[in-house]
Amino acid sequence: MTKVTPIEISVNPRYEIDITKLTGYLFEDFLTPKEFESLLSYWEQSHVHGIDWDKTIYYFKGKAHATANQRTFFDLYDRKIFDLPEKQEWYYQTKDTIYDWSRETLGRSIHPRIFQILEKVKTFPPFNNEPNKWIPIRGIINVLTYQKILEYHVDAEPTIYNAPLDEIDQYSITIYLNSVSDGGEFWIDGDPGFVYRPVPNSAFVFNGGTALHGVSMNLDKDRNTRKAITFRLVNIDSLLLPGHPDKFLMKTQSLDEIKN
Repeated sequence: MTKVTPIEISVNPRYEIDITKLTGYLFEDFLTPKEFESLLSYWEQSHVHGIDWDKTIYYFKGKAHATANQRTFFDLYDRKIFDLPEKQEWYYQTKDTIYDWSRETLGRSIHPRIFQILEKVKTFPPFNNEPNKWIPIRGIINVLTYQKILEYHVDAEPTIYNAPLDEIDQYSITIYLNSVSDGGEFWIDGDPGFVYRPVPNSAFVFNGGTALHGVSMNLDKDRNTRKAITFRLVNIDSLLLPGHPDKFLMKTQSLDEIKN
């Protein structure tokens, strides 16, 4: 039986994000033994050398443009499981179509165990009150090798949001697959802040867009890699979904227009 513990966390306001408190959720014994072994096996099979693609948005002459960049992945790097906003069809969706499209797309493109676990995630807080309004936008295999850290950051995807970051209803859930003897703690910047030392088959959920967070250096005595998988879900009401790519283009002035 999964134990769910809500945790109130005091956070330091960051730049324009004037948020001082957030609620996280700690899940203990989150997966069944069969689910856990299957997810760990998936992590091991996916943690291989290979290539992946990143999307870059830039603006030129008042219009937004996108480029795809190929990256080579070795043992040190996280690996993408899925990234729905990188699919062209994403930009044709509306509030009425995004849920069915996302489920169909993920059902066809990701491992059945990953899909099943995503569905399970939505039966727990904070997702379970409106499970049909949460869209999984990204899945990542987390790889923290010996003497590596995850630098402090916030979770953001500004091109798909319809409001400022501090108003976005989004959550990341990280499922931990092992533990290391020293280091590798997840932390949230605050006063006094929050630190969690991962335990296998636990998970932590929080809004990563409202507070700086990261992972401390992995100093495992046997140089083991810290293993986890993270999913980010965004509420439909926080997504910009006008139904056509042209409606995403930001009408900013170009340098030529400014000079004139």
